[in-house]
Amino acid sequence: MKKLFLSLSILFSTLNIFGVNNENFNQLHITDGILYNKLDSAIMLRGTNLGNWLVQEDWMTGNTCKDQTSMINTLINRFGEETAEELIDIWEENFITTTDLDNIKEIGMNVVRVPFTWMNLLKLSDRSWKVDAFERLDWVIEECGKRNIWVILDMHGCPGSQNGSDHSGVDGGNNKEAMSKFWFGTTEEVTANQTLYYTLWDSIATRYKNNDVVMGFDLMNEPFCTYRYNSSKTESQLHQMLWTVYDNAYKRIRAIDPDRILIMEATWDPIDLPNPSTYGWTNVMYEYHNYLYDDYDNAEGRQITNMQTKVNAINAKVSTYKVPSLMGEFCYMNNAKAWETGLELLNDNNIHWTNWSYKVQYYYGNWGIFNFSTNNIDISTASESQIRTAFAIRTGSKNSTIYNTIKAATSYIKEPIVPTEIPGKIDCLKSTNKSGTVSKNKSSNGNYLGGFTNGSYAEYKIISEKDTTYTFSILLAAGDTQWNAQSFTVKLNGKKVAESNITGSTGWENFIPHEVSFKVPQGTHTLRITMVGGACNLSDITATFSVSTALTKFFEQEKVYSIEGTIFCDNAFKIYNIQGCNVTNLNGYLKRGVYIVKTNLKAYKILIN
Repeated sequence: MKKLFLSLSILFSTLNIFGVNNENFNQLHITDGILYNKLDSAIMLRGTNLGNWLVQEDWMTGNTCKDQTSMINTLINRFGEETAEELIDIWEENFITTTDLDNIKEIGMNVVRVPFTWMNLLKLSDRSWKVDAFERLDWVIEECGKRNIWVILDMHGCPGSQNGSDHSGVDGGNNKEAMSKFWFGTTEEVTANQTLYYTLWDSIATRYKNNDVVMGFDLMNEPFCTYRYNSSKTESQLHQMLWTVYDNAYKRIRAIDPDRILIMEATWDPIDLPNPSTYGWTNVMYEYHNYLYDDYDNAEGRQITNMQTKVNAINAKVSTYKVPSLMGEFCYMNNAKAWETGLELLNDNNIHWTNWSYKVQYYYGNWGIFNFSTNNIDISTASESQIRTAFAIRTGSKNSTIYNTIKAATSYIKEPIVPTEIPGKIDCLKSTNKSGTVSKNKSSNGNYLGGFTNGSYAEYKIISEKDTTYTFSILLAAGDTQWNAQSFTVKLNGKKVAESNITGSTGWENFIPHEVSFKVPQGTHTLRITMVGGACNLSDITATFSVSTALTKFFEQEKVYSIEGTIFCDNAFKIYNIQGCNVTNLNGYLKRGVYIVKTNLKAYKILIN
């Protein structure tokens, strides 16, 4: 197919509106660190990367191409620009097809991260826009929309390269920092590259404004990457360089598409991203990547301990940053059990994830959910016919080692994080955030969280319909006087509202109620329980308020009142005990206990004490 090129001004004027109309698929937004759709249903993202599709990496393809820039230049020098474009089209039209998207849907995934570079949009030789610049992105967004799969647009390769690594489109070899001309070129090069970077995001934001399928814009893949810890710049300098670019991109995109989720990547830890409030960033997600090339078979368990360390660092910042976290790339390598444990770790800690990657050549096994055969050609020596054949054959098959494990892990999509309504019971296992040492446990006495040490905590999202004072009964077990925690504190939205000493128990599964009372305003809140001075196990939490408060707040307009535990009402109500029996009795007496009061519009649970 012959390629034509248009100027930037024409591109903006002719392609500024694009959207997939799907009434059942909603644009996402972030509130208080939780991802929601337009119906305010909480969403957890579980998906994969379409790696090696728009950005070829020869270890994944099995073909020798070095990097995207080298491949394009080699094909142009050998066969001319038109044929080079045709060959690249063959690869892109065959590597990811509707069948692949059907496979992803079948796994149960609801998001794909799509790596692309500036070279997919612009001509390499003179950086002019291609007339079909957005053909691939338009296609994948439209097809994913048909399948209710969200799309993350990931700028994997910035102009000049942001990390000098092959996956950015430029392999700098042993000089990766010097070849990262997005940061370290001449003044003229850096200015030109960063200006073009902002222009690209301007165009992308304009094109996909209000598009429900586009989950978010991943602003830059792995900045600095391999030289993050041995750069010629200090950590502070690298941070300032990166955060300034993120802030500039944020402001420009917000001016065009104010509702789009923007994703900022850390290389490699939460310390490499700022508190978003410092810059006034809202509706943003923070992204992390995690790979451990040592202990490839997980013989020493380090695939899991390494990820646990990353998760602990993320959790330590959650209550401060108040942004959702995405593990945008990861691979648990060869050990199938490590995949099961590692995905459970991410799910348990409410971290959104997209594994790397969807498809890879057979030789690299668990780096792909699907594997394909390769012809192992050298782009620099193979004939045009050989390249056409190699680029056209990309039939993949399920990687049985990890396919079912990943499919099972996506079931967490059906269990979104939602606040627990109070009054009522708060399930201890449904913590929205917890210290890395804290783990879920089950026993004959019920479920509980164990592994608390001094300073360990568990957080819960709660929602109170009314502004009132609650009594929280917290079940704790501290079974060894030598190691017991001495007390616990309770924080509401980061502010300490209660503390209490802990009563020792006769065992680690013998739970004793500990009561604290404090006011909870109407709305959604973060409740944090922290152990002080030692170990303790935590079971369920029950939040109640006095019946008089309940009736005053809920029923004062309905002629219901309470005197010393006696409830009086008119015929507008029906009252049921917990067995479901109607115990309505005008001017009658109800014993202490839990009851359901039903009106014409709503049912309320009340406690008479």
